[in-house]
Amino acid sequence: DNAYTITITDASVAADELARRVAMAAAVGTIVHNNHIVFDFDTWSYDIAYAAVEKETGVVRPFSYCVAIIEARFADIMYKLKGSTYEGYLTGMWNFRNFIAVTDPYKGNRINTVKPPYYEDIRTYLIHRFNAVVVHGYEADDASAMAVYKNRDAIIVSRDKDLRMVQCRQFSYGTSRTPEAYYDVMPSNEHLKLLAIQILAGDTTDNYKGLKGVGHKTAEEILKVSNFRDPILAAFYKYVVHNKQGLFFEMFRLAFMVHEVDQDGNPVV
Repeated sequence: DNAYTITITDASVAADELARRVAMAAAVGTIVHNNHIVFDFDTWSYDIAYAAVEKETGVVRPFSYCVAIIEARFADIMYKLKGSTYEGYLTGMWNFRNFIAVTDPYKGNRINTVKPPYYEDIRTYLIHRFNAVVVHGYEADDASAMAVYKNRDAIIVSRDKDLRMVQCRQFSYGTSRTPEAYYDVMPSNEHLKLLAIQILAGDTTDNYKGLKGVGHKTAEEILKVSNFRDPILAAFYKYVVHNKQGLFFEMFRLAFMVHEVDQDGNPVV
């Protein structure tokens, strides 16, 4: 335990020093950091853990390597987005979508997937270092969406494409494979279009398949030529034509980002 604490403390120095300098600069008017940042931490446990494995040799670097990446990434994001406050989420034990998915098991294609080294260690670190909240009954991206529905000025940090359906500012941090990207607030109909595309084409990552024979490009074309202005109505009509109304509602509820929970903490969908 003592060794683990020492590792965390040493790796945190750079981030703490950066935060101190940012605070000093803001105090004298050099820069203004007043944004609230919402972190979907789920992907951190994967991409940082995989980064700890050397590609050529397969040797696993020490956990302090992961800690250094976490601290540097967090400090860099807070600085770039001018963040002054933050909150973050991790997905917990169960998911309401498991009960909705009747055509195919939700994320059934991941059942036998082996977690990378340090997966749980990274989650534990995020919980203790950054007060990441583990949510049960829904996913970290749902919790992030709910957070920005309560604070429309907040910025979501996530690499999860599902969150692009939420109408807010977003930031996708870069990795060795993909560059970082900033997303401004989309026009009112664009986020509904993304939802409709997912309803029609499904999501192979989460193992729901949408309407048979419809991929992403076909879904875009369906919406483009539809007489319905509302993309969701256009998607619904396509399911009706194929006499698949029930499948539409299954796909809709699987793709939809939770807006709120009831008094018992259950997602309202």
